[in-house]
Amino acid sequence: MLKPFAVAFLAAVGGIQAQTLPGIWVGAFEGPELWGRLELTLEQKGDEWSAQARVEVNGRLHSEPVHVSIGEGTIGFRTIWEGREIRVTGTVVGTRLRGSVTIAETSPDRFVSARLDLVRLSMAASDILPPPTGSLAIGRSTFRWVDEKRAEPSAIDPSDKRELLVYLWYPTERRGHSPYLTDAERVAPFLPKGTAEIARALELAVSTDAPIIKGRRYPVVLFSPGKGVNAFHYSSLYEDLASHGFVVAAVDHPYDAPVAVFPEGRAVLPLPKEARPASKGTDLEVQQQAADFRARDVLSVREALVRMNADSDGAFVGCFDLSRLFVVGHSLGGMAAFRACQLKPSILACINIDGGYRARPYPAAVNESVIEPSFLWLRRPLYEFTDTQLTQVGMTRTEFNEEIAMGSRVMRSLGKGGFDVRLPHAGIEHMDFSDLPLLHSGISPSSRATHFLTIEMMRSWVRDFLEAAAEGQPRRVLTQTSAAYREARITAYK
Repeated sequence: MLKPFAVAFLAAVGGIQAQTLPGIWVGAFEGPELWGRLELTLEQKGDEWSAQARVEVNGRLHSEPVHVSIGEGTIGFRTIWEGREIRVTGTVVGTRLRGSVTIAETSPDRFVSARLDLVRLSMAASDILPPPTGSLAIGRSTFRWVDEKRAEPSAIDPSDKRELLVYLWYPTERRGHSPYLTDAERVAPFLPKGTAEIARALELAVSTDAPIIKGRRYPVVLFSPGKGVNAFHYSSLYEDLASHGFVVAAVDHPYDAPVAVFPEGRAVLPLPKEARPASKGTDLEVQQQAADFRARDVLSVREALVRMNADSDGAFVGCFDLSRLFVVGHSLGGMAAFRACQLKPSILACINIDGGYRARPYPAAVNESVIEPSFLWLRRPLYEFTDTQLTQVGMTRTEFNEEIAMGSRVMRSLGKGGFDVRLPHAGIEHMDFSDLPLLHSGISPSSRATHFLTIEMMRSWVRDFLEAAAEGQPRRVLTQTSAAYREARITAYK
């Protein structure tokens, strides 16, 4: 986690209206040889100002003091990063701060520069989670589905079949509220410290077991969470998609989720470490096996939805448009989404949210990574190690560069092309793509605003990409979503 560091003011406020300054300014800078992320927090108490800043350059955080100056319509500061001076200057226009970042190279006569674009975060949000942005009411139902074709490798009884816990989110006409946790008494003891109390009290704008709106066929999203994370910790994403007319089937993977409580009340916990099946092979092979197993879980849920869609006596008959099927996942679930699209080319598009093996969206070589569906890799910026850090992890600069090149080759091998989108603001962490950071007790207003921004950006990129892919125009996000979040670092392939 990034640590805020001290900032000293060198000049008076000057021409900028004081009321436009307080708050958190976050965004990115990018140039041909320089990229990074910046967060600047300005606070005013009476006539006194204080500030904090967090800066990452090429994925690495600096730790020297920052000296800020405010003048006629401008904000600037300077600091030292790895022995080189960084200078930041910008002009405030409403809620945007635009300018440049310049770093002096080892030669005193050489500088590298990048364009800076920051936005001031809204601090008014009182909701624990961002509310859904669509107009439709939301229903949620819980199911236990069994894959009779697959054995359960973690079960004591070798005849047991693989069972899955699935939360189905969908549009409904009934507006109501339901608990964030479907079984708080059984689940809360397994939540992270500082989260249980908030999660137990939290309600969502969701109606439990409400009837789906009939007369329409809805695109379907299959979702796989991160390793060791319950699926309900992405509820803010499911709510938003359902409010825009998607059906979301979110999978809890038993024996991996901290606890999986099935509708009849039975709870499945992970096996003790000594009782788990032994992993075989290299680290790459183990990661690939885990992603592949998850992918088969996801495709098993697809088969269950096919049966549900055809059940003339069922509540969801004919409501799923499985010709518009998408797979989305976070972390290990994101790599599973990539693999599912390999195994089932009829899937329309897939999204990997911050999942990857080193610099690849899936732990395999290029000739094993071709997928036909459209693909979005939504993630944090890649951390670029120093030579000292690489030595500490036993990797050479050549090996590191080869891993970066491998990731690009995998992306270039995509059948219908794809996008590598890196969200910009400083301090973004792996779990910020879930609800978890917003459920921590004692979270500061500034941290809440930053986490809100991550969720809002993730939801917009996911929703817009799926809607564009459903219409056969996935590249539309280059002019639509990227315009709304212009700080994002985007690489388009094919």
